[in-house]
Amino acid sequence: VAKVIVRFPTSPETLQKARELVDKGLDEIIKDGPTQTDVNKVKEYLLKTIQGNRTVNEYWQFVMSYEWNHNADYDEPYEQVLNSITSKDIQQMAKKIKAGQRLECDMTM
Repeated sequence: VAKVIVRFPTSPETLQKARELVDKGLDEIIKDGPTQTDVNKVKEYLLKTIQGNRTVNEYWQFVMSYEWNHNADYDEPYEQVLNSITSKDIQQMAKKIKAGQRLECDMTM
């Protein structure tokens, strides 16, 4: 069972309000899904980020650890998997997260 952890800078006094905003955002994704424009922006950002990540040793340490622990290649299929994700996929995942109560919000200071 996986869970999504959302961490954001806030104070104890505003943590509940922040949790409500995260929950509201998840509900909006469940209802309408993200826009294709938003999905494309995130994909573009992640594709740029992966190129930079591939230039540092820490990334390759993660890739080797992932392969060792999961017996799967993280790097090679990354772009194909990323490009295959649709707005509907994200909407379905949001429904699963909400249904399984797998969303946890923490604060950082």
